[in-house]
Amino acid sequence: QCAFQWVHDHISFFGGNPHCVTAMGQSAGAMSIQALLCHPKTHNLIHRAVLLSGALQWMTYDTSTLKAQEFETLKQTHFSSIPWTALSPNHILTLMAHQQVMYGKSKGLEFLYAPIKTSQFTNRFAHLRLPVLIVQTEAEGDIYIKSEKHTLDPQQFQKVAERNGLDVPHRSQIQTASQQRDWITTHYFHRPIATLSKALSTYTDTWCATFAWSRPDHRDYASSYHILDVPFWFGQLEILAAHGLRLRAHDYNVSQDMMQDLTTFAQTGCLPWDAHKIYQ
Repeated sequence: QCAFQWVHDHISFFGGNPHCVTAMGQSAGAMSIQALLCHPKTHNLIHRAVLLSGALQWMTYDTSTLKAQEFETLKQTHFSSIPWTALSPNHILTLMAHQQVMYGKSKGLEFLYAPIKTSQFTNRFAHLRLPVLIVQTEAEGDIYIKSEKHTLDPQQFQKVAERNGLDVPHRSQIQTASQQRDWITTHYFHRPIATLSKALSTYTDTWCATFAWSRPDHRDYASSYHILDVPFWFGQLEILAAHGLRLRAHDYNVSQDMMQDLTTFAQTGCLPWDAHKIYQ
């Protein structure tokens, strides 16, 4: 909120337009932007929103209180003689690591902290009059469970799903790496994003797209996993080349298409297509 207020107050001195500000976030960043869209303090500070691969699952006040109490207990156990304000970043990271142990492995699928739903936030998007672009990748879950040796124990997988408020899968549905990847893609990303898209489109102009680019000839880019679209949005394909990918003209064309859509959306609040677009 402070950052957007600063932009509103000062961007004109840099040649910017305080009445044409685009908020863009990926994954947890997309969830943060969604939270801002639900807060009245930022209603006049954001004029377009781009949400990449993330739909917010609010943390309840009760859950946040419980986690704060757990963190307080850990602090008293490990650093009782150090005041809160004197804890270093390494102290905090140590406490977070201990807290993660309490919950067990999650492969990055579980946020220990998330925006807390309070009365300050609105429940619906009826107040929104700004256009939104929502994008997902075709195989979001592939980055979390890369191979059979990276699978979560099915019982732990069920616990993580339950704590995230998702329908708990049967053990038979999450035995293999492929099953776990596909379940994550569907239940953590595609379904929540579809629900969010539907809710937004009821009140404001909403465009949806899927990033489906892949290069099966390179093991690191054989599917369009979570976050792989980011270098394309910013024209930074040399990141892929640095990992041994021989770039082709088509790869650059996909990136150019995405950047053109992004800049068009930021400038005009519109996109030249109506149906769901696929970048591939």
